Amino acid sequence: MNTRHCLWPLLRFRLWLYLLGAVLSWGYYTLPLLFGLILRAFFNALSGEAEARFDVWTLAGFFLGVQVALQLFEQGYAATYAYFEGCLKTLIRKNLFRGMLKEGERRTGQSPGEIINRFEEDADGVTDPIAFSMGVSGQAVSAITALGVMLSINPLIAL
Repeated sequence: MNTRHCLWPLLRFRLWLYLLGAVLSWGYYTLPLLFGLILRAFFNALSGEAEARFDVWTLAGFFLGVQVALQLFEQGYAATYAYFEGCLKTLIRKNLFRGMLKEGERRTGQSPGEIINRFEEDADGVTDPIAFSMGVSGQAVSAITALGVMLSINPLIAL
């Protein structure tokens, strides 16, 4: 059994939650890029070299709005990540325990402490790559967006 065959059923267990976490991570990792664009327009407006037609107060409002949106995405992403990871770990532990009960009286040859440690460590080892991939998708979207912004400013310096 390869890794894909092992992790795909876990991902499908709460697919909607995984997708929600991925979308929230896109906002969480991409919204900070707007701060730079807003600050550029803000300082252009202060210096009198404004390319945009926004005054200082409008830009301050945009800055505040982006900050509030970032906090909402951050809280939503963190909550979704924690809940999704908890669901996966609970499923793994439940399946481990069910397997132990099916064995019946047969001894495993391990101490109770070692068995308890397996419940903790094995669940982490299996679920971490799936939960981690939610954030990686947001980081990838953020990197592509940042590259697009840099290319629009100066392609020679960006590359």
